[in-house]
Amino acid sequence: MAWNGVEKAPYNLFRYGVDDQRLWGDQEFLSELYGDDYEKLPGIYSYKYHCQNGPPSDCSVAVFHGKPDPHEVKKEWVTSAWRSTPTHS
Repeated sequence: MAWNGVEKAPYNLFRYGVDDQRLWGDQEFLSELYGDDYEKLPGIYSYKYHCQNGPPSDCSVAVFHGKPDPHEVKKEWVTSAWRSTPTHS
């Protein structure tokens, strides 16, 4: 996730081994950190509402809420980003 420095950088605050055990994922973490307004932050867009024809040029995060899930989308930009996303255990 890219952040412009204006807002709190969420992954600097994320505690692996703690937050990943109590939360369902990054979307729940962002909701906890920013409330319901996290999608209004710069560079964050809803896949359903803003990214159907590709992400906007300033998109850093495409939020997948509900269906489809990222692995169900067959668009090249989604599959490429999904494959290249690091996982943490």
